[in-house]
Amino acid sequence: MESLTKKIKIGIVGVGHLGEIHTKLLTNNNLAELIGIYDTNSQRAKEISEKYYCNIFESLNEVANHTNAVVIATPTITHFEIAKYFLQNNIHCFIEKPITARYKDALELIEIAKQKNLIIQVGHVERFNPAI
Repeated sequence: MESLTKKIKIGIVGVGHLGEIHTKLLTNNNLAELIGIYDTNSQRAKEISEKYYCNIFESLNEVANHTNAVVIATPTITHFEIAKYFLQNNIHCFIEKPITARYKDALELIEIAKQKNLIIQVGHVERFNPAI
């Protein structure tokens, strides 16, 4: 079964605190290949790229052209537009909580994913929270 042995090509959008955790975890994941990271803060992207030896994407379009899935670890107010862009470009999305700032936006993302047979997963895991 090729689908079980083929690695998922993943990009990370947003490499703040949570995005860095995702970067660290994905660099050592046997089921996924971290293709690169993107952040609007180019200095932060450079710092994380050097720390974890990964590529930097220059735009969301570049992320979409090289991946089949993304981790969205940006401020909540940006989740809807970023996730919608990737879903419309046939990219699976893992979105840090909450999924969106508005309920109706979450419903729209879910509908797009259903229509395109894509996966949306929301990161509700607290396993990596230092308080836990």
